Amino acid sequence: MANAHAADKAAISHALLRALEGQGINYETDGIQAGFTNLVPLSRGLTAHVSPDFCDGAPREQLHSKLGQQLGGHVMPALEPNVPIVPNFFVEVKGPDETDAVAQSQMCYYMAFGARAIQTLRTVVPPLVIFDNRAYTLGCTYVAGVLKIFASHTAAPADGNSNPRYVTTLVDGFFMLGNSARFYQAITAYRNARSWAERQRNEAITQANDYAQSIYF
Repeated sequence: MANAHAADKAAISHALLRALEGQGINYETDGIQAGFTNLVPLSRGLTAHVSPDFCDGAPREQLHSKLGQQLGGHVMPALEPNVPIVPNFFVEVKGPDETDAVAQSQMCYYMAFGARAIQTLRTVVPPLVIFDNRAYTLGCTYVAGVLKIFASHTAAPADGNSNPRYVTTLVDGFFMLGNSARFYQAITAYRNARSWAERQRNEAITQANDYAQSIYF
């Protein structure tokens, strides 16, 4: 039964990504069922277990090597060279027997790491702590024909002894099985979301790289 369940989810994931991505999946920079084994936990005493069905991030060489060494598990979720760094776009797919609540819970967790990665890069450039309540990380869930798009942003800690907070907001939702118009609206929204996340990521990396260049050389 467990194997059949896993096979159902894998089949749905592959079919969905083919529909959403077309021929656009880049296996060098996109994480397909990526296992993040190098992440620093969000809070002391917790273990980071993160394995999204799909994520989009930057190739490792895009980030200044000194920054990669300095920031480590805050921006580099795995040591394997094919796993993207600074991932800030995620997809989680659930099979027919799984719930929307579980998908959303996992997505909130994944996006918190993405929001932290972008926040970490942004704080490389003075001022060192920036909480602007703006989202730079997006994620999508797909359950029972419904694609939902979420945004995540960091918020200031409640007090000096607390960690930053991560706030998730629902952006939009699409029932992809209803008619062709909604199906293509979902695809357009998904691709726009992924492109937007890429722009935010590239901007954060470029600003951090420029600052690192002025320090290390």
